[in-house]
Amino acid sequence: MLFVHGTKDWQVQVDQTKAMTDKLDRLKKPYTEVLITGGNHDLERKSDRVALLTAVEAFLAQNLGSGAAPGH
Repeated sequence: MLFVHGTKDWQVQVDQTKAMTDKLDRLKKPYTEVLITGGNHDLERKSDRVALLTAVEAFLAQNLGSGAAPGH
């Protein structure tokens, strides 16, 4: 699982992500957590979106591999 959360998200509190990652820790399940300092729910700042996309790219490369899908 990949969690990306802005610390200034007032619609979905960062505590909800923390509760989920705490449970995953107790179950010894892997996950990646990225907290974007000052990021809001929409990740409006360019730097926030770059952080989001960079995290997604790294997560997918780690979990799916970096090669293209067969036939593409």
